Amino acid sequence: MTTVNNGNARDVAQRTLEVLEKKYMELKHKFKKVKDKVDKQLREKEDELKKLKEDNERLVEAEQQKLHEEKLKVEEAKRLKEEIDEIEMKDEEEARFQARKEIEEEKGFFDVFRRGWNKLKSMLTLKVF
Repeated sequence: MTTVNNGNARDVAQRTLEVLEKKYMELKHKFKKVKDKVDKQLREKEDELKKLKEDNERLVEAEQQKLHEEKLKVEEAKRLKEEIDEIEMKDEEEARFQARKEIEEEKGFFDVFRRGWNKLKSMLTLKVF
């Protein structure tokens, strides 16, 4: 009977070992599935984060470019305003110069006219008396 019991014990131990191996393999398979799923989610989150970072960098770069272009426009507007102010100042100076010149020419004309008038007047007054 001990041989039978030893045989039964071996059979029981063998079956228990097989059940444990089967459970181990099932758990190992479940663990691998869970690990693969978590790894996949992690990769997706890393890809999503990478994409968000790239998008953010593109937006920052675009905004910096836009600010740079606006700065250039402001600088160009200032330069043009200074140029216009300088041209207007030169035009005003030229207009004042021309006005002065015309006044001096008119004054010269009137001085010549006055001298001529006075000469004529003196000639007429001499002949009348």
